[in-house]
Order: sequence, then C-alpha cells, then structure tokens
Amino acid sequence: MNEEYFDKLARLTALRGVNAQPSQTIVLNSPIEAAPLARKIARYAYEAGAREVIVNYSDAKLNHDRYLMADPDVFNECPDWKADFYNQTAEDGASYISITGNDPNLMKDINPSYRILEMRQARLKQDKYRKKIETGEAAWTIVPFAHPDWAKSVFPDLEEGQAIDALWNDIFQICRIDENDPIENWNRHHESFKKRIQKLNNCGLKSLHYTNSLGTDLIIELPEGYLFAGGASIRSDGLLFFPNIPTEEVFTAPLKTGVNGRVVASMPLNVGGKLIEEFEMTFKDGKVVSFSAKEGEETLKEILNTDENSCYLGEVALVPADSPIQSLNRIFYNTLIDENASCHLALGQSYGECIENGLNLESEELEKLGMNQSAAHTDFMIGTEDLSIVGTLKNGEIVPVFENGRFSSWIDEENKDL
Repeated sequence: MNEEYFDKLARLTALRGVNAQPSQTIVLNSPIEAAPLARKIARYAYEAGAREVIVNYSDAKLNHDRYLMADPDVFNECPDWKADFYNQTAEDGASYISITGNDPNLMKDINPSYRILEMRQARLKQDKYRKKIETGEAAWTIVPFAHPDWAKSVFPDLEEGQAIDALWNDIFQICRIDENDPIENWNRHHESFKKRIQKLNNCGLKSLHYTNSLGTDLIIELPEGYLFAGGASIRSDGLLFFPNIPTEEVFTAPLKTGVNGRVVASMPLNVGGKLIEEFEMTFKDGKVVSFSAKEGEETLKEILNTDENSCYLGEVALVPADSPIQSLNRIFYNTLIDENASCHLALGQSYGECIENGLNLESEELEKLGMNQSAAHTDFMIGTEDLSIVGTLKNGEIVPVFENGRFSSWIDEENKDL
C-alpha cells in the first residue's frame, strides 16, 4: 500500500469529506480493522480544530454471531442510549464519518429481516439525528477501507496481501488520490459537476424515459420544482462537504407516484452482506407491483417491505459509463463504489435538496410535493453501455439526456472540458 496516498485519503476525508471545523465534534464509525485509517482521519480533524473525535469501532464477525444467536426480540427494539447518542450529538452540531469495507459475503446465512427490522427501529428513534442529516444541517461522509476479506472477494485469484494492495490501488484511483494535492483534486472535481447540474436544472424536464438491451423500459416523472445535485453538498449554514468519497453522480428525486414500467438491475446489490443478483422490478404509479431475483429474492422482498414507502423510488442518479470506477470494469460488492460506476435508482427516502426549498420543509410537506418519505434508502444499479435516457420537457420537446450510456452532446454542448 502507498502510505503517502493512504495519508492523503485520510486528510481528504477530514478536510473535504466533512470539512471539519474548529470546536466541532466528529463522530467516526469504523470497522475495527480500519483503525489505522480512523486514527489518521481523527488526527487531521483535530489539527483542523475539532473539539472531539468520538470513534465507534464495530466488529463485523461479532455482529454476525449476534444476528445468528442473539434473542430475536432484541432486533425489534432500539435502546434509548443508542438513539440518545446520535440525537444529542446531532443537536450539538456534530459531523459524521463512516468507514466502509467488510466481507460482502459475511452475512449470507443471516435472516435479512433481523437487520432490516433493527435498522427501522433505530431510524424511528434517531429522529433528531435523521432530520439533521436529511435537511442538510449536519455534514457526513462515507469513505472506503481495503478490508482483507473484502479484498479477497474483489480479487479472489490473488494472495491476500496482493489482493489488499490491488484494492487499495483501485480505491486511491477512484478517490482521485495521486501525486497532487487531494484537496485541489476534489475542488476541481466539484467544479466539473456544476455545468451539467445547471443544464439539467434549467432545461425544464418533465420526465425521463430509460431503455436498454437488458429490458429496462421505465418512465420517471419529476416533481414540480425538482433540483439536480451532485459533487459536494452544502450544509444549511453554507459549509461545503462531500457525502460520498468517491462520487461521480448527479441526482434528483422522482415524483413518488410518477414511475411506470420495468427496470432490470445491471449489477448485483450487496445489502448487509446479502447479495441480490439478476433482479428486476415493475412499477405502476410509482409503486413496485412485481419483482424477481435469481438470488436474494427474499432480501429484496424485505427491503420492499421495510415500511409502506420503501417500495417507491426516492432517488434518480445519472453516472456516465466512462466514469473512473466503470473504467476498472469490476464489481466491488460495495454500494458506495458500485453505485458510482453506473446510473442507479434508490428505493425509499428522497433527499430534501432535490426540490426547491426542500431543506426547509417538514416530512409531511415534502410528501405532499411528491417526495417519497421512508426509513429506508437502498441504491441499485441500472446503467449499461447502451443505456438511453430520453427527456420530455415541459413544452413537449423531446431531448436526449443519455446516449450509449453517457451524457448526450445536448447536455454537454457547452461542457467540452468536462
């Protein structure tokens, strides 16, 4: 592993991921194996003036045994102390960092309903924390770590040490870590999003029609006042932060009841260690009315049944097929990375920043505007090399948004430098 690049990734996470500020608390959630990265991130946060960095380590293998052998009743509750921690730190203005990267196959023998039920209960009790995250009042970011078991899943033909090095090389590449200053790299990366977002927000789109050779044939209507976002997010006080490292997407929200047709996933989906492969869904008036999967169908069913709105879409994301991640031409079995390799959709919660004045509206108000409200948010990939997305404007004009899996010249006509 390149130690210089490893250090740069930590610095990027603290200074651009959450944009650590003086006198601020940082909550850092990390797999126990990722302690070396957590320590470096914490040091950079402290150097930026952070008041305190609270590190929560987790042990995925211990969690596996908990899901396998603990009393099932524990998954139907969220202790007050767990909810209070997130609610209180959020109220105190904390920012949140999560390090991701565990064995994608570890939870294969676990009942998926336990994990989803536990997540639902936690989200219900962590209401103040959730509101701060969803309304842009709290900065947050997710960054990958080359866990040995994850590395072996991505590179099964390599020895463990070689696999770890290969995965780190990929992580550095897709996170834009090179010989240059990572902060400047990401400042330029953010600028590259702006022109496309401006074009998409100003052209007056009414709907998007997706088609490809896999069988996707889906029409997605957009809500009145939709907004595309991407790259960095802006906290309510103007602080710029990057929720995902890496990130390649521009995204918006669909009209909750305006999704109709069939969508076929283009990549497997890893949900809590459970793989869902070769799956598809059919939507009518926004709701999933039928679905199937070659593997993991029960897990997909659990996702769709998380709550009454987890069977509706909350996000529409555009990622060109020539993104740095896609160019590596491999599956990482990690949603943070795989979703940034491909156009994707998300079941469940929408983001308030995807509609005019949305960050200032309550959940009930967003729901009335057609923004789906759910305790879940599950991304799945649909992009392909031959994906076509045709837009219909409010004036009835038909325009090309994606051609052959990439932004069309109509979108990029003035953006040749992107």
